[in-house]
Amino acid sequence: MKDSLWLVTALFVLTGCGDNAPEAPDAGPRVDGRPQPADAATPPPTFLQLDYAIAVDITADGQVAVFEDLSSQEAELVFVDTLTGVAEVKALIGNPGRVLATGISSDRRVSAMRGEPLQATIWSEPTGWVDLGNPFAAGCGDADLSAGFDISADGHTVVGLGWDGCHTRAIRYRDSLGTGVLTPLALVGVGPPALGGPLPVPNNRASVVSDDGEVYAGWGQNGVVDRSPARWRADGTGALLAPANMDAPGEVLSISADGGVLAGELGGEGFVWTEAGGFVTIPRPATALPSDPVYPNAMTADGAVVFGGVGNAFFSTPVAFVWSAATGTVLLQDVVTAAGVTLPEGMILGNVLGASADGRVLIGTALDAAFAPRTFVLRVPAGAFRR
Repeated sequence: MKDSLWLVTALFVLTGCGDNAPEAPDAGPRVDGRPQPADAATPPPTFLQLDYAIAVDITADGQVAVFEDLSSQEAELVFVDTLTGVAEVKALIGNPGRVLATGISSDRRVSAMRGEPLQATIWSEPTGWVDLGNPFAAGCGDADLSAGFDISADGHTVVGLGWDGCHTRAIRYRDSLGTGVLTPLALVGVGPPALGGPLPVPNNRASVVSDDGEVYAGWGQNGVVDRSPARWRADGTGALLAPANMDAPGEVLSISADGGVLAGELGGEGFVWTEAGGFVTIPRPATALPSDPVYPNAMTADGAVVFGGVGNAFFSTPVAFVWSAATGTVLLQDVVTAAGVTLPEGMILGNVLGASADGRVLIGTALDAAFAPRTFVLRVPAGAFRR
């Protein structure tokens, strides 16, 4: 795969191990070892410790969390009911070293990249895997076609990248009434410096999509900077968020329901961006090193609360954080402990990779007392996060 570096990095950060059996939290009465809410309308705070390799995404209502299991010869797509803890393998994805599930819609459609050649695809219960192909005539080298990186909450829009020759273009797939169209989005940024002749074409990728499928964000190349935060609109037009930046790499990692709030990383610094306010830096928590990168991977539907991880797994112990304008940056571990959620002894919450619309249900990665990587589902009480 030509864009393999991001995949290797993602798998390193998100990888867990073990038997994939949820460990029931120490909260609420139990049935067959699993949490049993006393009132389904107001489920209690819970922590489910899991051993799936990758925490993928969670539905907007917080009821279904998606994980990827890499322990077999073929990667498995797993749905976990966040109320009961019951896990179900929904589909085989493919070669664990090549494929990746990336998002889930409210109607349980899943975006991914899979197949040989690798291409953007959608899974649903009625249809199974539906491959989306490539809007361009030719790929490059090993002939991979495209990749799907996110799906809108309404289930009708998938965004990602397509290979146009030997560079990547941001793409969008939209369907309505059973028909679908895969189209390229506008090229943003500029290619790397060239010795004579025209500038090479910049690489682009759309990584996240708003709930209604009207706004997309990710990155575009900007000279020697291989990635710079970018945004596109439904008409296909787009622009870099910091077009003058040709010094620091960065990208958009999360988006609000209406696409009005974006969050990401730029030169190792976390940011929140709006059209009216521009860039607002997400400060590191006091316990972090000055060099620790900040990754704002998820947010509430209104964009008021942002979640993610701080740190580099190669050089430090990553820790999960929560940010809002009211509180600044605080450790997720401290917030959930203060809210009365019981975590396993020695557990370190490392990163948040998905959040429900109200922010009450989170998925992510952690380290247990033996420093073994884990994944988790966390449900917090209402009001745990100040906005």
